[in-house]
Amino acid sequence: MSPARLAVVPSGPTSDVGADLARWVLAVHARAAQLRSPRVSYLVVTPLGWHDRERLRSTLVACGAELLHRRPLPRWPPIATALYVRRLDPAALSRALRFEEAWSTLVPASPAEAWALALWSHRRIEAVKHAVRGPMRHVRFTLAPGVSAVLHPFHLADTDEAHVEAGRLEAALELLCALHEPAVSAVAPRWTSRAR
Repeated sequence: MSPARLAVVPSGPTSDVGADLARWVLAVHARAAQLRSPRVSYLVVTPLGWHDRERLRSTLVACGAELLHRRPLPRWPPIATALYVRRLDPAALSRALRFEEAWSTLVPASPAEAWALALWSHRRIEAVKHAVRGPMRHVRFTLAPGVSAVLHPFHLADTDEAHVEAGRLEAALELLCALHEPAVSAVAPRWTSRAR
């Protein structure tokens, strides 16, 4: 779905937290629609994958991926919401709120990082994503009674959503920086890896 066509489905009364979440998602989608389309896609190393990130980088480079640079993600839970929420209906917001709560509870104040990928590398990584992610740490949590969900060590958008999601990531970082998040200001590339 195009960021400019984000669906807002009216619901009954919402909590302040739900309203704040909806405003955050709308702000990110609106800003992403204003930004120039990124010329990269991103793989996001979540707090669960943080300690295995160098092994993950080596594995991806060995698969022939080109990793261009890293960007620190100072507050993973709201950034995760910005990436995952595509519709503002009550079910999507409720699910997003539960995921934010899970991330905040299970790995509070843990670092995350976005790795910019050469566009041609995205499909290559997508092809091995499940095999690479399989042995890494995952956390299953209760989303609703009788319904569980999983927090993963890294996130990679589907190829057809990669450019849209990259725009949402960049918009979320820009908005967090505007809120004076100190860790966002240091987004200079720290390394480049290219398959030989």
